[in-house]
Amino acid sequence: MHIDLNLLQNFIGSLRQFNARLNSDWGNMQAAWNRAATTWNDQQRAEFEQDWKEVQRAMNGYLARSKEYERFLQGRETAVREYLGK
Repeated sequence: MHIDLNLLQNFIGSLRQFNARLNSDWGNMQAAWNRAATTWNDQQRAEFEQDWKEVQRAMNGYLARSKEYERFLQGRETAVREYLGK
């Protein structure tokens, strides 16, 4: 088994940063949508809202699990370090 611990560490760090930015940006986008939704009322809005709800479900699901992914990867990295005696 060959695992490059530096690459794994870099990925974990990048994932954490991405998730933090995504969480912040997603919150800002949802707030902007909530404000705009009250002033936009036509057929195009209804179509957009259907797509928006799909995106919301996916994003909220991912963000709810993102810390779990981070913990899992961190645990794997720790286990490999211990196994290799590093």
